[in-house]
Amino acid sequence: MEREIIEHNKTRSLRLDTGYMYQESVKDPITNGVVGFLSMVKESDYSFSYINFNMDTKMGIFYIEEDSVFIEPFRNLVADDEEFRIEDDYSERFIRLFKDDKGGVILEVHMLPGEYDISIELKNIMFDLRSQADQDGKDTKKRLSQFFDELVQVYDKMPEEEQQKLVNQRDA
Repeated sequence: MEREIIEHNKTRSLRLDTGYMYQESVKDPITNGVVGFLSMVKESDYSFSYINFNMDTKMGIFYIEEDSVFIEPFRNLVADDEEFRIEDDYSERFIRLFKDDKGGVILEVHMLPGEYDISIELKNIMFDLRSQADQDGKDTKKRLSQFFDELVQVYDKMPEEEQQKLVNQRDA
């Protein structure tokens, strides 16, 4: 089951199958081509992917607007912290999330030098000391589990395909 919505010229979708998946693609306003893609997945592991279609090695930045249908799960993920970090179990890559003064949430994808696409993996969605997320008393996996549960609630509020066309026309 998948639902898709276009907000602020960004395609955002949720897929609920064997796991949960949030995806976002950002288009260039001039060429209308996709320039950035983010995927956040909860299955047996947590997996986060970023692709920069411009082949640019700069940090990926995504913005969840304060009026987005997805804003509450992202705000709750950051909670009252200054920032929330999702650190890869296999490298120095990470995603940093923080709130801005307008009520939106910024996601910064930090890559290794020379990379333009990455994957960030957290071993096992359950407690697993092999995962950095379960070391030093961090609550990363607990917060990610709650985040994906909240996305399921958003899915139920998203318009179905025939209603989606009307939403897209209003945003155009």
